[in-house]
Amino acid sequence: MNLDRLYLANRNAYLTAVNGESPRGKVFFAANILHDQLATCLKAFLIEDAVANGLTDDPRGPLATFSARASLAYALGLISKEEYEDCDTIGRIRDEFSKSLKADFETEEIRDLCQDLRCGLEATGGITPLAAPHGMNKFVTTAVSLISRFSVRHHYISRKRATYSGQPY
Repeated sequence: MNLDRLYLANRNAYLTAVNGESPRGKVFFAANILHDQLATCLKAFLIEDAVANGLTDDPRGPLATFSARASLAYALGLISKEEYEDCDTIGRIRDEFSKSLKADFETEEIRDLCQDLRCGLEATGGITPLAAPHGMNKFVTTAVSLISRFSVRHHYISRKRATYSGQPY
């Protein structure tokens, strides 16, 4: 399997999908996809067992939340600090959209949160799509970058899957 091609195909597919959404839809779509992908990355690392799967699969389990998944993925070294911080920011943007029907990317709180996003901007030289420093464009650039990265990351993570190796005590 050529992971570079898979990455690019996923990036294009997710970019098309997210661009077809309303601003609120963009946020919920991206956050939900990232939530699922973080679970896939964690499952690729944890031992292959029903107990390990239950950590993410149980709706009330310890890794049921977006925040818990991102925190553990970072703590285990499965995602970078920058990726973790952007996941945290996307989660906070999602929370702002869920609290108010009037929320949009021009709302001061959301606009300020979008300014903190960083992933994916290296591909644009730090300039968001269409050279506009618009919160929504920066959100989409970062979200699609994270989604694309995580869509293939589990292939690499599974190579260093945790196993019980036996301990002397």
